[in-house]
Amino acid sequence: MMHISDTFQPTLSPYWQRFATGPVDLVINAAGLRLALNRTSAGALADVEIGDYRLVARSRLPWRPPLVCTARLRASHPAGELYGTAGFGFWNAPGDPAAGVGALPNALWFFSASPRSALAWDPRSPPWGWKAGAIASGDLPAPILALGNLVLKVPGLAKLAVRAGSRAIGAREIALPAASLAEWHTYRLEWRRDLAQFWVDDQLLLSTSSPPAGPLGFVAWMDNQVAVLTHDGQLSFATESIPHPQWLDLSSLHIRNI
Repeated sequence: MMHISDTFQPTLSPYWQRFATGPVDLVINAAGLRLALNRTSAGALADVEIGDYRLVARSRLPWRPPLVCTARLRASHPAGELYGTAGFGFWNAPGDPAAGVGALPNALWFFSASPRSALAWDPRSPPWGWKAGAIASGDLPAPILALGNLVLKVPGLAKLAVRAGSRAIGAREIALPAASLAEWHTYRLEWRRDLAQFWVDDQLLLSTSSPPAGPLGFVAWMDNQVAVLTHDGQLSFATESIPHPQWLDLSSLHIRNI
């Protein structure tokens, strides 16, 4: 049974791995923890985060159901005015080379993406904005994933592979009010083996009976990345410029197995 509880006062818990690259700040202030991006140009990564997934093989990621994660947070801007991506929750770091061969995405999180992104995980929800969502793709053996990585490099086959892969990913998402991201709210994620629920201020907003199985790692972050993944086979990644400082504040974070 694991239990992590952090109010970020007077300092960040030693449990968390910190990561920062580019013109970013990770500071403790009166509100709690601030993950901040300063002005930056496109073409270079700016990323600041805390988590427990880096330098860990996916089979050894620490979190499995059943658990409850609760966080109180706000951002500097509403959704649509925030650049890059930001949020918190659990994922399997599908593109992290330290975890081994790339993997299909599995995640449970509250996630913000700027209007330049187009992530069609769930075609019933907008492709960008402030959302709660579950992505369940299961696992594939390493040799098959390695073959898929080779296919993506073959002209003519890459688009077909992306199209087939995106349709195989199961996801449920719901859009949250854009303005709510810039206001203090309490977010709760309940993850069980056959059910995941997303709550905001004790109001149930999303429930899915097909959550990922895990294990997953925790991350809270802000970066300047944009991504496009569509069911017709489009796949691209980039970084965008940040014209003004922006930040994500967390005043408390609690995760416990139940």
